[in-house]
Amino acid sequence: MTAMTPWFLSKFLEGGNRGFKDILEVGALDVSPDGNQDLADFIRRCWPDANYLATDMRGGRNVDVVVNAHNLLEYFGPDKFDSVMCFDMFEHDDQFWVSWENMKAVCKPGGYIILGAPSRHTPLHEHPSDYWRFMKPAFENIFFKDLEDVYIHVFYPVEGSEEENSIFGLGKKPNAL
Repeated sequence: MTAMTPWFLSKFLEGGNRGFKDILEVGALDVSPDGNQDLADFIRRCWPDANYLATDMRGGRNVDVVVNAHNLLEYFGPDKFDSVMCFDMFEHDDQFWVSWENMKAVCKPGGYIILGAPSRHTPLHEHPSDYWRFMKPAFENIFFKDLEDVYIHVFYPVEGSEEENSIFGLGKKPNAL
């Protein structure tokens, strides 16, 4: 999790907490050295009545279920979660497109998918490997093109800079996807 993740979720919450009852976080392993980047606590504070389930391909701090994101549909079945969130994981996924399709499949119609990923000026960081960087056109034309109520935000390290650091997006799964 980066410092921008809580800001982006707070921005999303400006429209209300949307009554999520079942939330899935994908790629939830906390790899910070001191464990101070616990997104789970933040999510639980934002949605105190929701069932929050954290998954990762490896076990460890903040992981409830060990499952590769490529197998979410097989593991959980379709249309199970009101929200599917994934932060700072896609750059480590050798087949992020498979994970994305699985995330859309396990999200209920009318539910929200929230994605955060590093952009072109984020340094290499291997946990366990680092393959990709993402730009705004990928979020607009690939990830969120079939979703509704889409909001995308690009973070820059310095105001006025064109050096993209992180990108976040969210969208609502339509009833017929």
